[in-house]
Amino acid sequence: MASCSPIVTRGTSAPTNVDAPTTAATTLNGARTLPALNFWNALLTANMAGLIGPNALGAEAWDLRSSYGFSLNHQNDGVFKWFIDRLCSGQWEPQSFAILKEYVREDSLVLDIGAWLGPLALYALAVAPGSRVLAVEPDPVARQLLADNLRLNRALLQADQRVTVCAHALAQTSGTATFGNAHYGFGDSMSKLGDGDLVVPTLSWEQFVHQYQVDLDVVSLIKMDIEVSGGEEHVVPDMASHIAAHRAQGGQVPPLYLSLHTPSYSCGAETTLQLLQHILRCYDQLLLLEAQVVTSNIDKCRCFVEKHGHGSVLCVVSPDANR
Repeated sequence: MASCSPIVTRGTSAPTNVDAPTTAATTLNGARTLPALNFWNALLTANMAGLIGPNALGAEAWDLRSSYGFSLNHQNDGVFKWFIDRLCSGQWEPQSFAILKEYVREDSLVLDIGAWLGPLALYALAVAPGSRVLAVEPDPVARQLLADNLRLNRALLQADQRVTVCAHALAQTSGTATFGNAHYGFGDSMSKLGDGDLVVPTLSWEQFVHQYQVDLDVVSLIKMDIEVSGGEEHVVPDMASHIAAHRAQGGQVPPLYLSLHTPSYSCGAETTLQLLQHILRCYDQLLLLEAQVVTSNIDKCRCFVEKHGHGSVLCVVSPDANR
């Protein structure tokens, strides 16, 4: 069994034995579609326990290279301890690692929107040689932790050419907005627009794509996890319009892995249903992870939203669309 051990020497070795649970994805004429539902059923009732052993505190960094392909700086606080405990036991978002393993291609670009301190960005680099990541993180504390982790994993970065960090928050319009975390403070992954007094720069989806020269034809996955009150409900409609127009022109459509938060807060289930309707303009199938349902039917989406309140959705095109 691989170990999850603290290290003091900064990691420089190439990742070894990087893996995730094997999927049963369908490939048709070179186009990727949703993994078979029985895979997701098994995935959501299991975890990655056994990949790495129990963690211990007291050193500068955690060496996770044998299991995840990267190392993380050690932060001895409640949020990080909760995170590393779950990561080391295989219980921190195992479906996210599996999705990245399934869809991130070599020599492609991954959009990690809401990168936090970088576990999924680093995993994308580890599992797909030559891949690049555009990591969006407006939280200043989380962004510093991300920068520290990127330095720790400099062997993956290949002279800083594989990761670009965007300090803007994605929003409905470009400009500025207040940002914060009224409950837990910065750095814990729950910071959001409208919940504090820090002023941060914002970019609309259109300006984001333009400023960072995002070419959807080379993007292998869009991952978005950006909280509420100025989060996905203000970004998804413009993003979906852009993707739909790109698809209509014969462009490639990358899978979208989206975390939904709105129903559990102030915006209500109808807002989430409207977001899913926007997504169905450019994607053919939605995997509602918590419900373990693959659908393109908005009524089934309504049942999911009303039952689960919030959750994660994997959105893909039909097998023939990206031929």
